[in-house]
Amino acid sequence: MSPNPPPPFWLDTDVLERSQRGMLALDIAPGFWAALDAENQAGRVFSVEEVYRELDRHIENSRENNQQMRPLREWIQQRRASLFIQPGAAESAAMGRVSDFATATYALPTAGNSWMGLTLG
Repeated sequence: MSPNPPPPFWLDTDVLERSQRGMLALDIAPGFWAALDAENQAGRVFSVEEVYRELDRHIENSRENNQQMRPLREWIQQRRASLFIQPGAAESAAMGRVSDFATATYALPTAGNSWMGLTLG
């Protein structure tokens, strides 16, 4: 009897932004991005549509939009249909549990800030 495959890994906004701004930028470490593509095609790496929208907004509003972050914007746009998915009921429930845990465990900012589409404060 074969073991159950591991659950997929979910990428958040920070992973993609920091990678592009750091030593894993598309022009420095194309193998990293190729590995993300391969893992996505194998059904092991995904992100959610909200991460896509958040990245798109961050890049649009960033000072380095026309230089450092433009390649990331092009990369996410080319993968919108395959990498960034609408979460189903199970994923939404899991995100709710993560949100509840983070809210209960960490001191989060208040008054007008939002996290995972929720208004805090």
